[in-house]
Amino acid sequence: MTAEHVRILVVVGKNGQKALDCIAKLANRGLRGEVYLFYVENVEPYPAEFLIELEKGGYNKIKEKGMKILNELAEKIKDMGLDVKILDTYCLTAAEDILKLKKQIDPDFIIIDF
Repeated sequence: MTAEHVRILVVVGKNGQKALDCIAKLANRGLRGEVYLFYVENVEPYPAEFLIELEKGGYNKIKEKGMKILNELAEKIKDMGLDVKILDTYCLTAAEDILKLKKQIDPDFIIIDF
């Protein structure tokens, strides 16, 4: 593969290691461009306990956890020679938001790692 400039939307939950492995393979093949990171705490259906935790400020904990994961991934991806932009974190079902991001960013690849 020759060096190409691409846009990659990466949606992660948990630690994003599989997504990172995929990006590393692409980078090793000469792929260059921008990586857009989005963290999702995907919970469906919503258990009552989870919704109660959100109301008690649990969303801030989830957001902090997501941002920590995104920042760690961003540093590793930068080391591969790719530009990185951290988009946001999201809690609950993110399908609509992912579709909106797809329209906004117009990525060449979408990597989803839950």
